[in-house]
Amino acid sequence: MSLRLAVGWDRNASSGNSEHWLMVTLRGFQRTDEPASFAVLMDTSTSMLGSRLAHARAAVAGLVRACHPCDRLLVYAFSSGVTPVLDTPGGADVTAALAGLSAAGKTRLDLAISACATWISGRPGPRYILVLTDGDPTDADGRRAAVEPIITQASALGAMGVRTSVIGIGSADGYDGSFLRALADAGGGPSAVGVEPSALADRVLSELRGAGADEIDLILAVDSGDLDVSEAWRVAPRVQPLTLADRRVVLAATEGGVIALRLRYRAPLASGRGPRSVGTLRVRQADGTEVTAPLTLNLVAPHSPDLTSLDAAVDQLRVRVELARTAQLRSTADDPEEQLRHTRRLSELVDALGDPRATARIGDELLKLAQGGALDRSEREATVDLLRDGRRDA
Repeated sequence: MSLRLAVGWDRNASSGNSEHWLMVTLRGFQRTDEPASFAVLMDTSTSMLGSRLAHARAAVAGLVRACHPCDRLLVYAFSSGVTPVLDTPGGADVTAALAGLSAAGKTRLDLAISACATWISGRPGPRYILVLTDGDPTDADGRRAAVEPIITQASALGAMGVRTSVIGIGSADGYDGSFLRALADAGGGPSAVGVEPSALADRVLSELRGAGADEIDLILAVDSGDLDVSEAWRVAPRVQPLTLADRRVVLAATEGGVIALRLRYRAPLASGRGPRSVGTLRVRQADGTEVTAPLTLNLVAPHSPDLTSLDAAVDQLRVRVELARTAQLRSTADDPEEQLRHTRRLSELVDALGDPRATARIGDELLKLAQGGALDRSEREATVDLLRDGRRDA
């Protein structure tokens, strides 16, 4: 395992409380061929009647067939309650076992997460949760449930190395895509909202490849008395906010992962210039393998000729983070004026990024808003997915 560090100044280091971006590139992981465990949570509430449930059954059957025979999959159906549907090795044909599922009742995602946590937390090797749903979580009376406890559950499982991926089925106007994305972010897995039922099988297999056996668990920590880590993002292969706990990030990383940390240096800076050691970055694999690297800031005067702009590669990664953040803010904005303000900012950012596909999409949206139109939730959520999925942007 190896590290490559790049530090970009967010503002001049001429006073205390200066903020900086630290970009961490991770390579050379040690992998194992341990069997994986998958808990698949299928929404079978009333809204899944008809083609949605049929496509969900086909997608889960395809997922089971695509897994290795040494893998283990436990499929749960959740509505007003939770029912374990099948417990099977990978590679099996489970079409008949899923055929008896019907759609009725509420959407008790909280019960489903709790039920699968008991099984998956005790499993060895890589562990994954996949949620397939077309609605917001509800309580026993059918009212929308509080989402914070569900996100907290996913975050706790993520800290144990369990990855949660989420797919929102059908138009994003039918549910809160921001919650589904936050649920996946808390569990360190990918998310997709607004997925057409007919495309569900392909998307499920895509997410399996994106969050499956090609990932390993890492703990990334900053050791310093003078540095606060205010936020953390995965930048590649996808853009995704990461949960911070005591300056640590627990994540699943792929072959070429890039992590961005926003740091605040709290010590007074005006008393001296030049390089200053401010801490250590530690990256540890689940097997105990560890790599450390010193963190050094080069302190310069505000008007020094040595003060340079951000490295181009670091600057582009910062833009990706800001794009994802702004698109997420816009996804919850129903007011056209607010949408227009966020879209103008997105237009500036995609121009700096130089991504033709994103530039074309944002340009079309900006034109629609400038002509007095508005973007529905599905359109806004689709843009979030586009800007967060680095594989499709590349």
